[in-house]
Amino acid sequence: MTTFEKFLKDEDGAVTIEWVALAAGVVLLALGVIAVLNPALESVATNIASTITNSTNAFSDAAGTETTNTTSG
Repeated sequence: MTTFEKFLKDEDGAVTIEWVALAAGVVLLALGVIAVLNPALESVATNIASTITNSTNAFSDAAGTETTNTTSG
């Protein structure tokens, strides 16, 4: 049997291709989940930021100090 015939009958690369396809599927699934959850996560992050800002302002008002808003946007 020649080297070329051995190469044609070798199936080790098929397993590698299956793992690559599986990894690509997992990556695509993760990107899909991120795309679906992104708006909800942005909303939660905005609510947390506003709660922290309001709490900081309330604490500063109670303590009698002034706060400056350093966030932009």
